[in-house]
Amino acid sequence: MAKNKVVLARIANDSKRKSTLKRRRDGLFKKIEELSTLCDVEPAVVVYARGEEEESGVWPSKEVTEERFRRYEFIPDVEKTLKMTTQEAYLQERVAKEMDKIKREEKKNEEKEISLIMNQLADGMKLTMLDTRQLNAMYAFAEESLKKLKERSKKLMEDI
Repeated sequence: MAKNKVVLARIANDSKRKSTLKRRRDGLFKKIEELSTLCDVEPAVVVYARGEEEESGVWPSKEVTEERFRRYEFIPDVEKTLKMTTQEAYLQERVAKEMDKIKREEKKNEEKEISLIMNQLADGMKLTMLDTRQLNAMYAFAEESLKKLKERSKKLMEDI
């Protein structure tokens, strides 16, 4: 049975909000404990509920959390920021990956188009029917194919 979609808005009913906070806090602590075990990390979590201190919580314990935060404070800033990324850097990285993906897809499409043209030429289509872009693409494809064949031939000759 599918779960109902949760509306992310403040819960108006006090008792319902407190019970939800307690349940979700406990679930968060359980996930953090799993993360700690599976990934061999030392996480510390503080949940602070303003006005509802009895519902606030610290994982794994207040003392351990304070010690972990103190240790983190003494790490040099250079080391702290070594693996950090800003949203801008993250987005730039994502854009670069997507651009690479687009280039690969464009190359695949061009190869398919050239293959189709070569099949049409084999079926009797005349070279004069091709435009300049198609001719340049076929020329580049032929050069690249020759380069690959020469490299393969060279490798085979070395293996002998």
